[in-house]
Amino acid sequence: VQAAYDSLTTASVEVHATVKGTVARGSVSMTIDRASEFTVTGLAGKETKATWNGSGAGTISRVRASDNGETRQYDMTFTVTRTNVVIPVPRTATSWPISGTVRKVYTITFTGGPNDGQTVSRDVVITFNGTNRPTATINGEPWELDLANRGRRRP
Repeated sequence: VQAAYDSLTTASVEVHATVKGTVARGSVSMTIDRASEFTVTGLAGKETKATWNGSGAGTISRVRASDNGETRQYDMTFTVTRTNVVIPVPRTATSWPISGTVRKVYTITFTGGPNDGQTVSRDVVITFNGTNRPTATINGEPWELDLANRGRRRP
């Protein structure tokens, strides 16, 4: 245990993060309550990569109002697990996780709109490969991700 981070001697860092609050942007408001615990290893000395492992869970409630006054609400609960996610050090705008996986499992309940009253689950697995286009599946179905553009689509 150290009193402060030291780039030569700190081997790992445990992170405990909590995010709670409400955000409103235009016609969308969101309430977030999530917590994560993870460990970053491989930090001591002149390292070229760090490894992240850990988990978290939370809830998100998002409400969207349309111009005609109708609202749709999405209530989500989720868990997330980071397993051996290897990150290049130092980070740059074009460096991507080298390997490892992130898995998020969501349960979403809809209020209003065409899916009113429905509850669905999503199991999202991202496997990193050192490029901006990691392998991804949603409920076992392949999806293309572009980390550089923060986009996703079905192949």
